Amino acid sequence: MTQRAHITNILKIMDSIANLELKLAEFYRECGASWPAEKELWSGLERDEMVHAQMIRKMADIFLHRPEQFEGNRPFNVISVSVAWAGVQNRLQELKEGRLGGANLLFIARDIEQSLLEAKPGEILKSRDVEYQNLFQTMVSQTQTHKWKLEKKIEEMKNSHTG
Repeated sequence: MTQRAHITNILKIMDSIANLELKLAEFYRECGASWPAEKELWSGLERDEMVHAQMIRKMADIFLHRPEQFEGNRPFNVISVSVAWAGVQNRLQELKEGRLGGANLLFIARDIEQSLLEAKPGEILKSRDVEYQNLFQTMVSQTQTHKWKLEKKIEEMKNSHTG
């Protein structure tokens, strides 16, 4: 693969990931509309996902302008991003059709956040660029916080039903 083709491929992957973040934001917006009692939780998650999309686009811009700061040929399967996007889209459709709701949304959201952590987006690009690293670490940290918030809310609901 030529250097130009490699850069084009990485930028395509980064764009796909940004679009996944936007799809997840849309899912969280619908969760908030479906479950108004937890609107604050869903709105916070939605806002963060919108910011993540912007951060990924910024990271792609850093890569485009400073490719020498990045390691080349790190394995990453763009299909996994497409599969994740389709999964979120399917859940969104189920939610809009009224086939999902309540606590199920918490479990689904937690699982999505876990899968994002396990996807290891750091595998796409490894860089010495400090700005890139800071953006990446912020996203990972926020995703871990999302998972923690969702697990906490699940635990609260379990305790309210057993206590």
